Amino acid sequence: MKAEPKTLVQLLSTMNRNETIVVCCFANIAVAGHSGPDQKAQQQAMIRELLPKGAADRIDAFVREKQLQGSPTVFFRGQLLELIRWAARYGDRSGADPQFSGDAANREKFAKAALICSDLWGERIYAKRLRATGDPTQDRQRALGAFRKGVEESGQAINPAQTLGRGWLLFMEHMPRRYPQFAAVFEKATGLTVRQYLLLTAALAGHASASGQLSPIISETRMAAATAYKELAPRYLKLESQTADELAMSLWDAPFATNAYRSLRERPLIRGVDDRMVISDPIFFSERVSIGPLFHVVAAVRGKKSNEVFGAFGNAFEDYAGGILDRMYPTRPGLVARLARNVKVGDLEIDAVMNDSKFVILIEMKAAWLREDVILEDAPDRLIERLRTLYGVSSDKEERPKGVAQLARLINSILADRASAAGGQFQKVEVFYPVLLVHDVNLSAPASGHFLNEEFQKLLAKPPPSVRVAPLIIMTISDLEHLESSVGKFTLRKLLADYDSSSGDRMQSLLNYIVGSEYRELMIANRSLTTAAKHLLNEASKELFPGHTDNHGTEPSASL
Repeated sequence: MKAEPKTLVQLLSTMNRNETIVVCCFANIAVAGHSGPDQKAQQQAMIRELLPKGAADRIDAFVREKQLQGSPTVFFRGQLLELIRWAARYGDRSGADPQFSGDAANREKFAKAALICSDLWGERIYAKRLRATGDPTQDRQRALGAFRKGVEESGQAINPAQTLGRGWLLFMEHMPRRYPQFAAVFEKATGLTVRQYLLLTAALAGHASASGQLSPIISETRMAAATAYKELAPRYLKLESQTADELAMSLWDAPFATNAYRSLRERPLIRGVDDRMVISDPIFFSERVSIGPLFHVVAAVRGKKSNEVFGAFGNAFEDYAGGILDRMYPTRPGLVARLARNVKVGDLEIDAVMNDSKFVILIEMKAAWLREDVILEDAPDRLIERLRTLYGVSSDKEERPKGVAQLARLINSILADRASAAGGQFQKVEVFYPVLLVHDVNLSAPASGHFLNEEFQKLLAKPPPSVRVAPLIIMTISDLEHLESSVGKFTLRKLLADYDSSSGDRMQSLLNYIVGSEYRELMIANRSLTTAAKHLLNEASKELFPGHTDNHGTEPSASL
């Protein structure tokens, strides 16, 4: 069997499209959803559930024969999304067949199709982008898009408490202050209030969990009957779902490199030919809480006003991230404040400063989105230019310097006149830690931090011998959320100093450093976001399922 598109198309023509997509979604939730078993247990469960009888024994024998460390990864997110994409176009369009995965022949075909899609995914993502040319700078730049996509499409969803809590705070608290007409525009565009949208999304969150307590399959009829939102629930499901035919059109009629999985991001629920509806991907679904309302409004206003909405969201993001920092380092009567926000340095301003006399952390915050069509081009020129436009100095003179350029200018200004800069608060500083705090969690991919640090270094003036400016540190909003309740066990400065020592070239992300170090055992769940998520889930439970006497988050959604 050749791992090529022709073979895959032939296989899929004999496989029920509806059921193949359902099985892919089921497996994707299991391996990419949050709170499931460890990776080995996830893989073993899917091998037992989806592959032909005896496959698990054959895989175990292969591992022993080759003396491999651990079990091989048979299923992963990028592969399963790839199979959904191909099945939507080439699968057999027969009626529903709920017994599909119980048939041995279908399991054999599914196994072959999944293996082919693994190869197709690898070729699409990596191709020749990781080949060494002898020029390390050129090699790293060419690998930027591949590393980013590889991380993005093989990762797992974060704790839903983070996304639920973040979405609730952003769209019920911060965004209305920054864009007062947001709620009205959203309701006009969707027929739902922001609150109703968030409650309905939260009610379905359990179906996107890898815990296996709830199936990713949802019945539209039963959901409408079970909730108090008799009319609103179907409206929400229509807004967030698409048929396999619609999915095939969106993924194949336009060049895939231009939009990638944008249509699944926008509508992550797939409607079957019967009453079944399935959550296609746990990460895309979680984004409906954390950024979904924003893009519904952007789609409604379009044109120049969309930039206004994005600008307001950028300010709301800074408010949200600043609130986390405020809770980490609250001001206490009689004590010197360690954290200052929106600090003026001449005509410049920095979003946050943590001053520990000899050591200072300077934080610049940015919420931006990288265009899909520039990520996986053979030459990295447009990707590099886009990164510079979003986070540095663009070749377009109409674009103002951002991110790393702002940090470099600020540090240059401080070092030019430490005695008077910001009231002289930096006079005794020996080490500056510049931090770019970003909304884009995929900037934690290998080489991204290295590239942006190189851009930062180009703009940074040489400091005096008594002062060290550490290489740029990229911190994602997810990293900051993880740290909020954990810093009682260590200081942020100590963490950044240890990371700085461990990864001076910034090829390793802060997240990967934490996961591979002793800090991993010191991380605890974010209490503030957990509280906000529990509030959202309890509100969803009480409002959508008022007849339930035991309201605990999404538990009533088991009846869907």
